[in-house]
Amino acid sequence: MADGLAGRDGATRPVLPGLASGQPRQLLLAPDARLLQRCEPAGVLDAGAIVGIVADLIATLRLARGRGIAAPQIGAMNRIFVIEGDPPVICIDPEILWRSERTESRIETCLSRPDRSCHVDRPVEIRLGCYDLDGRYHDALLDGPDARIAQHLADHLDGRMIPES
Repeated sequence: MADGLAGRDGATRPVLPGLASGQPRQLLLAPDARLLQRCEPAGVLDAGAIVGIVADLIATLRLARGRGIAAPQIGAMNRIFVIEGDPPVICIDPEILWRSERTESRIETCLSRPDRSCHVDRPVEIRLGCYDLDGRYHDALLDGPDARIAQHLADHLDGRMIPES
């Protein structure tokens, strides 16, 4: 097996242990009703199920050439999302702990609504808490595109999608 996966730019990315076997799944598209459901905590799943969902999220995200993906977008109704990176940022049972008062409106797109984009007003900074694959809790201050992507994905976990424009 190769030591890495090819990213959208053709560069090889490191493979996280246990995640090399992920399979791309069919993306759910609006108006699929599952996209409007609040997700259940991932902590109730066993470790193997969580690793399987994360592996499939990464494989699906890379095939779709997106910046982030949430579990409900592949039909897994648990609170997990992944942000593309080297390595990918894996967020299990994430929660936004704080939002800045300063907001900014930017155009957003969504893998589950590929034919639409719209302006969305969001806080420019957030503090995000979540668990990693080893069950360790982390919290981080995010700003700019990282904060926007995390908020977009957290919305998916709560059954919210960007509005149609």
